[in-house]
Amino acid sequence: MLTLAATTSAAQAPVYSIEAIRYANSPGDAVADMVMGAPEDEKIESIYAIWLIRGGGRNILFDKELIRINADGRLRLVDGDDQEIIPGIRVYTGARHTYASQYLRVNGNPAYVLASDNVYLYRNLTTHSASATFSDADHAANVAAQRRMSELAGSPDRIVPGHDALQFQRFPTEGRIARIR
Repeated sequence: MLTLAATTSAAQAPVYSIEAIRYANSPGDAVADMVMGAPEDEKIESIYAIWLIRGGGRNILFDKELIRINADGRLRLVDGDDQEIIPGIRVYTGARHTYASQYLRVNGNPAYVLASDNVYLYRNLTTHSASATFSDADHAANVAAQRRMSELAGSPDRIVPGHDALQFQRFPTEGRIARIR
């Protein structure tokens, strides 16, 4: 389920900036653990990131620190598919890696989709392969969610996977922060 921490002010459909903030690395992960059909001996450095979306006087944190922000009264859980949470930002239900796992579309020119755990690596997108941690019954649903994300973003190049270190090479990066837009 999406976690959302936001501060608000009056604004309609602002232009949002998006930053990926890497908080951990995992060197030497098996690609086969993330991409169905990948060779068992191939390794990759995966990352763990949260995304900070800013615009219109709002700061939205996608994926993090539930206990602290809930205690501060700034947590809002979103239940459902294709739900606009604030002007220009919608959440969608993905496959079932995590119960009710969601991904987020940020409107703009261009739009971006933050896939979170619904797509681990860019390789999932380029090979149209399900994430390997999904059950056999969920593979088709995961690939269908990837197609939907591509439609929502207008291009698979504008989908940001949840664990791919390449996002810190594809976008301007300073330290542990990649500026997606």
